[in-house]
Amino acid sequence: TRKLLTASVRTVVQGTATGTVHLAGTPRDVAAEAELQLPQDGRIVARGSYSRLAGDSASYQAEVTTTNVAPQAVVPSLPDMTLTGVTTVSGVGTDPATLRADISSRWSRVVVDSAVGRDIVLDARARDGLLQVDSLYVATDFASLQATGAFGLVDTREGTLRFAARIDDLAGLDRWIATGDTATVPARPAVGARVAR
Repeated sequence: TRKLLTASVRTVVQGTATGTVHLAGTPRDVAAEAELQLPQDGRIVARGSYSRLAGDSASYQAEVTTTNVAPQAVVPSLPDMTLTGVTTVSGVGTDPATLRADISSRWSRVVVDSAVGRDIVLDARARDGLLQVDSLYVATDFASLQATGAFGLVDTREGTLRFAARIDDLAGLDRWIATGDTATVPARPAVGARVAR
């Protein structure tokens, strides 16, 4: 017999958002613009369009610019973050096996739990069930990460992502791996015997 485990997740949303939202067109062909002021001086400017094509397909494009957006000010359960950057998406279709889409992101500053990321770049495109990552780069005050390659969006496609990381200061990892325990732990007898030789 199988027992299914279920869990109830409750997300608390708080705060206020002020600004303007403009919609124009028809349900099959619509354009939208929004400028919103969020808590803690965050700001979002978004523009996009959506068009229904023949059959069940659709084309879409959007550009979203965030300035000092703090998601935890709206959803308190999230870690402390600040997001500043711009992302553009354009494509046709939503089925991972057949969609054709491009995404480009440039983030000048991203803060997550006191770790500061800067000059973050992502350029990727989806074609025929495969996501090609042309460029992924993240830099912090103590390390950087780069990645290129591809991976499958469906079971019948596969690829390889290659990562290269550089850590200039291991002290930057203290907040995640340091325990604060400075106690001395004696070596196991076998280890102590090898050291004594």
